Amino acid sequence: ATYFEQAIERDSTLADAHFKLGLIYHRKGLHEKAVNHLERAAQYGTQFNRVHFRLGEILFLLNRYDDATNQFAKAIEKEPNYIIPRYHLGMSQLAQHQTENAFKTFQKYAELTVDDPRPYIQMGNIHQQKSEPEKAFLMYKRALEISATETEAHYQIGYLYADQKKYTEAVKHLKMVLRLQPDHLDAINMQQDIKTFSK
Repeated sequence: ATYFEQAIERDSTLADAHFKLGLIYHRKGLHEKAVNHLERAAQYGTQFNRVHFRLGEILFLLNRYDDATNQFAKAIEKEPNYIIPRYHLGMSQLAQHQTENAFKTFQKYAELTVDDPRPYIQMGNIHQQKSEPEKAFLMYKRALEISATETEAHYQIGYLYADQKKYTEAVKHLKMVLRLQPDHLDAINMQQDIKTFSK
């Protein structure tokens, strides 16, 4: 950090030095300083393409969701084949309650990747919010096809089965959650529900 600060003192337009400093301050937990340097890196034309993605990540941590959304969109525009920003863009849109936009973003991301269950979890959650349990179920099942150890998918499917009074299936999925994540935030309730559903 000292080296890059000294370089910037000599020439404040050293874009790549600003980029490196941004990453260093981010790792130190000094997020506002990180944002300041990364914004300058972008302004002065850093050679590092992912400056907008890095900015988006930090702005999201700072709950500046509108700014984060803009940065993720810029990251996608600058590097369309780098798909990771698309997931983060969806999360930013969700945080801004832009549910329809978020769903489309997760859908696009899911089309571009074959090994990430997360967009299906998010799309399932959106279907749940819209009271569309059948569609939600399909999304969670797809997530489990990609990763059989996806606890959130097991959790949601377990309670969807319970809503349908398919208690044997519900218990199977809830037990799987507890096996995979014994310290799950809802562990006590799940244990109680497993007893109730098993009667």
